[in-house]
Amino acid sequence: MNKSKPTLYLVLFRCDREAMVKVGALGDVSISPGYYVYAGSAKRNLTARLKRHRKLQKPFRWHIDYLRPHLVWVRSFQLTEHEGECALVRAFCLVTGATAVQKGLGSSDCRCEAHVLKLPQKEPAEWDPAGFSERWNAAGTAAFGSNHHD
Repeated sequence: MNKSKPTLYLVLFRCDREAMVKVGALGDVSISPGYYVYAGSAKRNLTARLKRHRKLQKPFRWHIDYLRPHLVWVRSFQLTEHEGECALVRAFCLVTGATAVQKGLGSSDCRCEAHVLKLPQKEPAEWDPAGFSERWNAAGTAAFGSNHHD
């Protein structure tokens, strides 16, 4: 198992009602009831980053900050750096069937479609986050039969 310090994270959120949210320069983003995942990275102080994402009242800095008042925090997963958060998003979508909420949402600093994803399942019990995080921490994308890099 890779013993590197975690620098990547996934946050699982639940949305209980439809909302149209103005997300900075990206514009209006529609969210509907279900489960969402935000993938991110923090090279320093991952605990502080996750604590910030958990807060409802804060200055808006990232796209997820605009959505946060409409989402219920479920849990977070700290993940080891392998190929980076873009590779993490690709592997996560491959394994779970998650899809981008809107092009550019949460991914304004890369070429990914989005880093805010909606899970197809109505209940998180249908998704095995612990299994995903353990497999990712052990081997990165190689654990999922993919080692594609941007």
